[in-house]
Amino acid sequence: MCGIAGFLRLDGAGADARELVPMVRALAHRGPDDDGVFVSGPVALGHRRLSIVDLSAAGHQPMLDESGESALVYNGEIYNHDELRRELESGGRRFRSRTDTEVLLQGLAEWDEERLLHRLNGMFAFAWWDGTRLLLARDRLGIKPLYTAEAEGLFLFASELKAIVAHPAFTPSLDPVALHHYLAFYVVPQPHSLLSGAAALPPAHTRAVDLGGARAPKRWWSPPAEIEPERSFRQWRDRVRSSLEESVRRRKMGDVDVGAFLSGGTDSSAVVALMRRAVEGDLHTFSIGFGEEGAELDELPHARAVAERWGTRHRERRLSGEDVAA
Repeated sequence: MCGIAGFLRLDGAGADARELVPMVRALAHRGPDDDGVFVSGPVALGHRRLSIVDLSAAGHQPMLDESGESALVYNGEIYNHDELRRELESGGRRFRSRTDTEVLLQGLAEWDEERLLHRLNGMFAFAWWDGTRLLLARDRLGIKPLYTAEAEGLFLFASELKAIVAHPAFTPSLDPVALHHYLAFYVVPQPHSLLSGAAALPPAHTRAVDLGGARAPKRWWSPPAEIEPERSFRQWRDRVRSSLEESVRRRKMGDVDVGAFLSGGTDSSAVVALMRRAVEGDLHTFSIGFGEEGAELDELPHARAVAERWGTRHRERRLSGEDVAA
């Protein structure tokens, strides 16, 4: 998990780095390993890093191209970055790091964004400044968050609303419709947010912004509509299993230990079992339990049994109502 934030002055005036600093600081919990800012003309980009791939300083963000005019801030993981890197290298591209961030930056320069996005296997939210235009993009299912707002001639974006609120131009106020949705359905449906004037970029969408203003979000992917051929139960079972195994295999690409949130239910238990077979060495699992207020929802005994079965380094924490309200 990393954090990105920034803004574009739509009047073309120079961006003030002092306005970006509190936005980045508001995301410190998302990236304890490094932080950085990039300011050029009307644009300001900021980043908080949680190092996963290539832990060296070569992965510092915002990441610039060789000209220093194009810059990228990115949150996520591209699971097929090695394959894309080899293809880019075969076409003459040269890399300075092993990061998936640089693969994304080089890919954006080499291919048009829609072609690149369709080739990405991963979860991501990013902002790319190409020297004249700011491009925002979000992964197919919206795993990684990205919010936008406009205020006082600025286009603002960030991984979390609190970073947008940290900009002095934005005045927060509650959106009563979004609050109604939250109280009724326990979720704020996108693109709404709890703050008036701020919206989530929908999953599988891009949004381009330049000095002419912000374009409407554009969908770059839709779920396939083709009907799968009929399969037997055994065929579907094998298909699901092979897909899960491939998914787990790809997600162990980082240079740090891997772990899983473990509830003890079917989904997380299956993931941990597959991880145990794919990961050598320590496998970390984490579970949350509840105090008396939520005793009927507590699944720690189930999670503990799964952790013991697969020999994980297991950690538990119980939350009370006071903890949640704090």
